[in-house]
Amino acid sequence: RGKEEDPKAPPNEGSVAKAIFGGQVKSEVTCPACKNVSVTRDAILDLSVGITASSCSSVEDALKAFTSPEKLGKGNEYKCEKCKASVQATKRLLVSHAPNVLAVQLKRFDFTPSGTRVKLSKRVSFPESLSLARFLSSDATSQSHAYYDLFAVLVHEGKSINSG
Repeated sequence: RGKEEDPKAPPNEGSVAKAIFGGQVKSEVTCPACKNVSVTRDAILDLSVGITASSCSSVEDALKAFTSPEKLGKGNEYKCEKCKASVQATKRLLVSHAPNVLAVQLKRFDFTPSGTRVKLSKRVSFPESLSLARFLSSDATSQSHAYYDLFAVLVHEGKSINSG
């Protein structure tokens, strides 16, 4: 996990599930002090993207939020491996290897002001066709098959994550 030995190696070797659903997400954390960029790559079998009450009314919105730069704020500082400073770095996730078959999981839970976790029942639209091109890293190894046709939708009908 997080190794840079061979960033171009396909993350889908080893099993049928990995060959079908296997992809890779690249995390880039940029230190504002020395401009060092720390890169890690993680194998995925699905993209787990958040839906919030105030935004993300579509799968595209959720993917845009997933790949948008995030400022690591106070209490969540990053210790730079190069300059050793604890800083409020910028983190960005991108798809570095698009899977053959894309599975997207929508995290439809949010927190109330009192801290209670609630399931969001808002409507989320999804296209019949989806291109991951704008969510791919510049060094992505699978740009040629980053276009998907909708095949199925599964809806969890429980009131919480523990029922349904």
